[in-house]
Amino acid sequence: MNNRFEAFREGDVRGIYPDEIDEQFVEGFAHAFVGYFGLTGKVATGRDMRSSSQSLQDALNEALVSIGIDVVDIGLCPTELGYFASGMPEIDAAIVVTASHNPANYNGLKCVLKNGQAISHNRGLSDLKRLMSGHYRHRAARGSLSRVDYHVLYLTFLKQHFTAENLRGGQVALNGLNGTAATMAELVATGKTPDIIKPFELERFYRFEQILFLVERRLKFLDIRRCSQIIHEGFVVDPV
Repeated sequence: MNNRFEAFREGDVRGIYPDEIDEQFVEGFAHAFVGYFGLTGKVATGRDMRSSSQSLQDALNEALVSIGIDVVDIGLCPTELGYFASGMPEIDAAIVVTASHNPANYNGLKCVLKNGQAISHNRGLSDLKRLMSGHYRHRAARGSLSRVDYHVLYLTFLKQHFTAENLRGGQVALNGLNGTAATMAELVATGKTPDIIKPFELERFYRFEQILFLVERRLKFLDIRRCSQIIHEGFVVDPV
């Protein structure tokens, strides 16, 4: 069990599934997270597209509900959408099941408190690790589970702060990597959320010529996966 605590990093939790992080791990994390930060209201949870993420999020949701938290499941989403959800008036914290750019056999947890307050090694993670190593269990209570899609609200927010006029003449690099940009790309390109996204079958969503609509065909989009040098000018979209 001790090797599992090596999944605690400087700013998040990442480890190999199921050796270092599994459903039992996220259950213990939920107890420590709620207990240490004294949470009593609503917590948003989301996940990336890894094959293990659905099961881990389900375990996380179940554990949170069992200790009195009202869980708002935001589903498959980029990490940034979880951070955005933490800014909703009703949300007290957000946890996204993801290992970011790590390989598919990894998974993890990225967490923020209300309004995107960062949680790092020196700001809570080391204490959560200590509580988990001591098998901390929060008092039992009954919470609830609801599902909310924040994608459209997030896109509206982005459009208010990111316009073609601001970036005219620059370059935009789209970094798909192993992220869930697909959940936003279809919405950006067509105005509609995709009905279903299969894990790791995201390539069709990276039709960069479709996304040109966002900047009214004034910018040249580059696939960062084919770039051999750093782009020194412009804006980089990194959805992981």
